[in-house]
This record gives sequence, C-alpha cells and structure tokens, in this order.
Amino acid sequence: MKFYNLFLSFAIRVAIGNAATTPTLPAIDSEPVLTYLVYTTGTLENSERVAVDRFLDGLAVPATMDLLAQDPYSTSTLYRLDATKSNADEIQADGRILMVLENGVYAADKPGLEQDQADDDVTPVGRRAAADDARIVKAANGILVDTGAPTANKMLSHPRDLGDVSPADLPGYAYPESAGKGITVYLIDTGANPKHEDWTGAPGAKRWIYSPDLDAYERKQSDEDGHGACIQSIINGPRGGVAKGVDLVVVKLGAVYQVSDFLSALILVAADIRERNLQGKAVVSASVGGPLLNSTATEQTGKPVLKDNIEPTVIAYRYFIQEILDLDVPVVFASGNSRPTWDRIDNFPAWLSREIDCITVGAVDGAGRRTDYSQGTPEELTVSAPGAATCANRRGSRRYQTTEGTSMAAPHVAGVIATWLADERYRDRLQVPGKVAANVKKMVQEMAYVRAKDAKPEDAYPVIWNGVDAFSCGNDAGASCSIDR
Repeated sequence: MKFYNLFLSFAIRVAIGNAATTPTLPAIDSEPVLTYLVYTTGTLENSERVAVDRFLDGLAVPATMDLLAQDPYSTSTLYRLDATKSNADEIQADGRILMVLENGVYAADKPGLEQDQADDDVTPVGRRAAADDARIVKAANGILVDTGAPTANKMLSHPRDLGDVSPADLPGYAYPESAGKGITVYLIDTGANPKHEDWTGAPGAKRWIYSPDLDAYERKQSDEDGHGACIQSIINGPRGGVAKGVDLVVVKLGAVYQVSDFLSALILVAADIRERNLQGKAVVSASVGGPLLNSTATEQTGKPVLKDNIEPTVIAYRYFIQEILDLDVPVVFASGNSRPTWDRIDNFPAWLSREIDCITVGAVDGAGRRTDYSQGTPEELTVSAPGAATCANRRGSRRYQTTEGTSMAAPHVAGVIATWLADERYRDRLQVPGKVAANVKKMVQEMAYVRAKDAKPEDAYPVIWNGVDAFSCGNDAGASCSIDR
C-alpha cells in the first residue's frame, strides 16, 4: 500500500504503545486534552499564514501553541499545541492543514541503546595528537593511507582480492585524497563534544542546529548523552574518521526526544540544504528511531504489521525523509540492536529503506559476521558495516570510549558516501539531478561484498567497501604489492 502522497491530507493519531508514551493533559469539559503537531500545506501566502495562526490559536488551549519549524521555501510550518480531540478534528478538516498528529515521547529514543556497551576513558590503538599527520601516507593516484587507523576503518577499504587477509593485518585505511571535502554531513543525534581532539582536529567547517524543544541546559554545543559524540568521531575525526575532510552540521535532538524533535530536525535539515545550495553535496546520518512494528503479529502472519494506529506515523516519517531524498541528499539509518528479541527490522525510520531510497545499515564484527545484536536479514538491509568503535567521549578533550551497535555502523557508511560524493571519479555515476540518492544506494549495494568466510546464504551479509584498492597487485595506488602473499 502506498503511504506517501504529497497532496494527501490526513489525521495522524499516534498510538505509540510500548515504544512511546503520550501524556494526557487536564480535561476540558470532560474531554481529554492532548499535545498535537500540526503541519500546514506548502501553498499558503503570507496573509493566509497569519490567518492560519489565528485559526489554530483559537482552537488550542490558551498559551500552548508554538511554532517549531518552518521551511521558508515551501512555506510549510510545523506547530505544536494542546487541544481536545474535537478541536484537533476541526483543525484537520481545514484545507490549509496537511496533517495533524499526536505527539509522543520515545522511551527508547535510539535503537537498542541499552545494548550499546560503552567503556569510558580508554586509549585507542594508534591515538595521536590531532595536529600530527605523520601517519597519513600519500600513495599514487590520489589515494591516502591512514596507517594508524582502527580495524573498523581498514575493513572499509579491504580489497576483494585480499579476502584471505585479516583487516587487522592491512597496512591501514585507504581513501580518496579529497576525503569528503566540500561535502556536508548532517548528524541527527544527541550532540557532540566540541572540546574533544576528534572535533577540534577535524579540518572541515562545523555548525549546529538545535531542536526547538531543547531546554536552556541542552541548547548548547555539548552532548549530555555521549551517543552523538561517538558518531561525530566516526564520521570526521582525525583519528578514526571515515571522511576526515567533510563539513559537519550537528542537529541536536537531546538525550530524549519526541516525535516533534525528529520531524523538526528533518524540516530544518531540508531548509538548510536549500538555503545553502547543498543539493547533491550532503549526506544525513541518523542513528535514531524506535520500534513501530507489532512483532508478534508480524511473526504470525509473515508480513509486516504495524502497531495499532501507527500507520499515520509511518506516513509522516516517509513524507519528511522523502523530501530530503528529493533534494539529492542520501539519508542513512541504523537498523536497530534488538536481535535477541526480534531478528528482523522493526525499527523506524530504518524499516522504510525497503520502500524508498534511504539506506539502512546493520552491524558486523571484525570477521564480517553479523553481530548478535544487529537486526535485519540480508534482504531487509541495504548494507552492513563495522559495529564496534573506539570513539570520542562526551567528556574531556582526549578521553575515548569503546562502544558497539548498529548506531556505530551507520556513520561508517555515511562517511564512505561522503568520500564518493567528493570524488571526481564518481561524478558521472552519481551526480544525476533527481537521482543522486537512488544512485548512491545502488552503488552502496554494488560495491559491498560478503567478508565472512564460508558464510551460509542466510548469513551472507554484504559489507560496505569504499572501492579503493591500495594494497593488492595492480592496485589503485600503483603496480607494487603492499601485501606479500
């Protein structure tokens, strides 16, 4: 069934179940009051927008209406307000309103957060001062090799012809000299640590976008959770970053987020892409989401079954993600870490990659085998990537943490995509207006290959490869062999 329709007007009443809770406010005349999100159509003139403000304010509980996010290019606006159900229905019936949805607070705001095992204050292999570039070696044909890279990064440039060589034994992580320069990565997460050497040592420009719901304590350049700090380190950190030269925009949701935070983030990212003309020159990495499938019913029927009344939430996710894809910007999600409970993907927005051109990433270990926490079958996933990382800690300037999860796999893929978008060799293949996201997804799938030796078909998980061969004979970096066989 087709959920996505740009011209469809619908009411979204979210029944989050055990994935989220929606607080009930004091009743008015015995009718319960809930918090709603209201999104207007994108065809309103300025005078009509003023009229909509008055219309909504008249139906909302006094002093509860907030403007959360606005796309200046389409004039669409996201509001939050408290109202009774009958007033929400009246709002939905108005032709100027595209969607009305009940807000919800996610109890598990990141896939399997409890599964991400973090060990603070560790010393990573090959750690160096951010300004020390001695370990970056220039090879031929515009290829650089980071000889101190972690094994996870080495896996990304592990040539097909060296399948019998362990990634840990490779000379380093090989990547294009452009290193993602000129490409912007939007990191939708809990924040980042601007004091850490993996932030200060990254050469690209850095900006912040804040969720409108953040309080004064969280509305600053920081990460109160630590999840985002790690992912930033994986994307562009000088020590373990995949795309060391990218520009970065941290889209801070905070440690716990609502539906309104995530939708606002997508709207603000789309507006920023348009404002800065970044179409075809950006990637979105979002290791966030929540389970929206009824796993019991799905298992019994063999078909995806959404939780009660949750289909409209999926429509909203699809709508706003598709808007970014239509701007020629790939969007990357983590598949989820709840495999001990549910083997298949039940996490949204990750589930949507089977229907639209976003990318969903599962996690593998150092041998290329699916980890015991990573959700998704080979058919459900777009690709897999290393799930273990030693990355920046949220505290201090030189503290690191070791952690593991599909949340860490997704930024490895986002980083590889950024290096491709910056590489002239792939311009003709990828940069087709209106098709960049689809072309990138296809290239991700075509370049990936199974690393696990003697893998059974059901365990054959293709792992991302960046397409650079700097180590085998007749390679990209010259005719010499870096690996003696």
